Amino acid sequence: MDSEVDVIGIGGAGGFLASSLYQGGIRPRIISRGAALRQLREVGLTIILDNKRSIYFPINCSALDDVQQFAPIMLLTTKSYDIPTLVEEMIRCNRCKTRCYAIISSCRTHKSAESSDRCIRNCQC
Repeated sequence: MDSEVDVIGIGGAGGFLASSLYQGGIRPRIISRGAALRQLREVGLTIILDNKRSIYFPINCSALDDVQQFAPIMLLTTKSYDIPTLVEEMIRCNRCKTRCYAIISSCRTHKSAESSDRCIRNCQC
């Protein structure tokens, strides 16, 4: 484990948070899947802010299935309905050594947000 922060999800919120950490000198591990993970491995993380393009490469990234242990801090930046499943996976392989923070940019339903919040509170040790 060489990262102090994991970012799960690399959409708008996750990309912004990961790039902000990079700019501040912290190299988070980005946990992603599919085309986004391939892009991170091949091209890096591209952020456009104030009409300026920044590319961070190489990127510390992994697929969720390849993670043996999570960093001490995890930023969950996925859709709210994905969070309970991710937290269950984290509990399975982490033995509650990680502090989770969910960054939910939009919630489709109040019930989904409540479920995510309850799941994260139960995960923290």
